[in-house]
Amino acid sequence: MRRLSFYMFLLAAAAVILFLSWSLFSGNTGSGADFPPNAGGPAGEAAGTSQAEQEKLKNLAAYQGGEREILDDMAEAMTDLPASADASLDYLRAIQPHSQASIALAECYLDAGGSDEALTRTADDLVSQQKKDLETIDKLLRRLEADPQTDQGKRDAFMKDYQELLSDSFGREIGDTHAAALDRSFTKTLILHCRLAVDLSELALDYSGDGR
Repeated sequence: MRRLSFYMFLLAAAAVILFLSWSLFSGNTGSGADFPPNAGGPAGEAAGTSQAEQEKLKNLAAYQGGEREILDDMAEAMTDLPASADASLDYLRAIQPHSQASIALAECYLDAGGSDEALTRTADDLVSQQKKDLETIDKLLRRLEADPQTDQGKRDAFMKDYQELLSDSFGREIGDTHAAALDRSFTKTLILHCRLAVDLSELALDYSGDGR
């Protein structure tokens, strides 16, 4: 049951990555190109821009400000896990704030005026699916906390790999990106975010062998 749930989390995140990567590289994520070097940053108001462009920049600034707060909160929660001797319990406690951040990122994009049809549908679907995943995570957490499968050596090995994964992932995710368009900014961040979910699930599968 436990491994099946981990596979479900992995496949769901991988499917989102594939769709978003296709959208990004096929040019289906808004028409804005990245800012030139001296444009004043992703939300800088370049001289001569139209009122519509100024509104887009404000929406982008609102999204990226919210994104920063969401990812910072997630990073804090994922790096401050309670002490445990069960690697699977650690995984669930880590993926829980990640799933909460997925919902918050999608809602932040929609609140900031995201209007791309495919991306708004993806954001809505993500919110719905992640809420279901959180219910599953809560159930698994209650069961594992009541009957932990302790293996300190396995847990220590898992946490070593986990910390290395977080260090690498947060280096790429927190503070990215400088895309000038809201749709592209959301897409780039969500690809990295879902990549972290895939990597975490793969890591958990490496250390989960009891089949509970």
